[in-house]
Amino acid sequence: AFSLKFILSSILTLAGDTSINNGFQLAIASNVHPMCILSAWLGQFFGLATISWNFVIAIYLLFMVHDPVGFKARRKRRFVIAAHLWVWVASLSTCLVGHHAIAYTADGTCWLDGFFVLLFYVPLFFYVLTALFVLSLTAYRVTAQHGACHNLHDKVVYRLVSFTCVFITNWFWGTVMRMGKLSSFWQSP
Repeated sequence: AFSLKFILSSILTLAGDTSINNGFQLAIASNVHPMCILSAWLGQFFGLATISWNFVIAIYLLFMVHDPVGFKARRKRRFVIAAHLWVWVASLSTCLVGHHAIAYTADGTCWLDGFFVLLFYVPLFFYVLTALFVLSLTAYRVTAQHGACHNLHDKVVYRLVSFTCVFITNWFWGTVMRMGKLSSFWQSP
């Protein structure tokens, strides 16, 4: 579904619909095409859901490393329910809050305009910092155990570590650049 956002944006661009919304009026009542609104919603909803699931994986890793024996079926079930609520409610909430700021972006896609992009980047920044923290704690724990991988639990932990590392690698510099741009450290040409 996240890819569908870029397909819709490409179709709009090829169709020549590059009108600009000022971001302060309702997008439905403005000159933004309904496909642009759909594209922005898909991008925000599934983009935030994607990074939120990576945050959930990092938190799950923390529980698996900190208290592997105590994190049994009942607690896992509660965690899964809480994770689903977190991901889907956060994703929908940011779409609703940012709906009136949907506009065509400089790269030809449709997304949130102005500071409303923070509805994506603030959670991303928090998630990346959390993932770095969890990864540091995990590295300390694994080092304390002399890096041994003796059982299925350890293999699951290593798999979760690799997911967390990929998440950090993919999003770290994008987060740094966005924060730098918002703080006017990097000026657009």
